[in-house]
Amino acid sequence: PRFSGECCVSWTKPTDVNSNALFFPHAFSAPIWPRERALSLDIARFFEESQPVFRAELLPLLEGISRDDWASATPGAVSAEHLASTDGWFMLSVVRHGEWNLPLCELAPRSCEMVASRPEISRCSVSNVNLMRLAPGAQLKPHFGNAPRLSAHLSLSVPEPEAAHLRVGAEVATWKEGEVLIFDDTFVHSVSHSGVLPRVVLSAWFCHPCDTNPDHQHGQTCVLRS
Repeated sequence: PRFSGECCVSWTKPTDVNSNALFFPHAFSAPIWPRERALSLDIARFFEESQPVFRAELLPLLEGISRDDWASATPGAVSAEHLASTDGWFMLSVVRHGEWNLPLCELAPRSCEMVASRPEISRCSVSNVNLMRLAPGAQLKPHFGNAPRLSAHLSLSVPEPEAAHLRVGAEVATWKEGEVLIFDDTFVHSVSHSGVLPRVVLSAWFCHPCDTNPDHQHGQTCVLRS
């Protein structure tokens, strides 16, 4: 059976299940990576160092242009997923499976250039980068991401740091403006927001550091379990 091997012997409850373990049974694994581990990844440090540029260019694109206008100008760039109400969650792509949101990149050229410079994204066929705006009162249903990948959230606007929560497996985290959260979205995960102001992150799905697919020249070093 698929889940009877070395990958899964430590699983004792549904929140332990994650599909990255099937690909990388010897790799370091955690629903939410501890900050020290997260900052061992070049992409995490790069995003934090670049946060002022991303924030300055990308936030106005959500504040000054409506979801409907984006959907009209860039068909396919506005998420059609039904994880939350339309007003609760607004996901706008920067690049999705190698297809760039060209109108967005015309308005935010430095941001697109910086994203494109990262081999973990540009040389990875499973990568996506999106702006994600979570409205007050919104909840995202529990869902899984697809392996093999990891997820990074760079906080662009978090006016109420304790109001919005990310649950991944059995762990819970909050966002802090300017910092990156690295998490394994192949664990079941969900989001809730009990505040009164929106939260905005730049989300990146990038190649897992232990991915050995020859088509994925992502330049990372595999992080093994201690």
